[in-house]
Amino acid sequence: MIIRREQMDILSEHTLRQFLDRMVAHLKKEFPEQTENMPEDDLRDLINQSMEHAETYGVTDEVDIERYLECTFLYRRDFDSNPQTSWARENLRDNDLSGFDKMNRINDYELFILKLGQL
Repeated sequence: MIIRREQMDILSEHTLRQFLDRMVAHLKKEFPEQTENMPEDDLRDLINQSMEHAETYGVTDEVDIERYLECTFLYRRDFDSNPQTSWARENLRDNDLSGFDKMNRINDYELFILKLGQL
């Protein structure tokens, strides 16, 4: 069986659309207050923009993109460049880390440092 380039493009578009659908549903569920009044087209645009930002840091796997998207809602859309979240920016800019490791470090910081302040 031979798959033509046009067919591959269609499959890629379909896969991306499915991922976007899952992320819209996930973000609406996990962040209902932030997404409640956001039109779905705006949410999809935000997801696409965040995916582009994530890619510049080598964050390209679906699970890591999902975690990156969650950070855009937990901290701010510009968490990757905002001085208040410099700890995240430092991890994202570390070229010695994979996208997976970058997001793990951000999650570790969230779990251990930020949660300690809430105790």
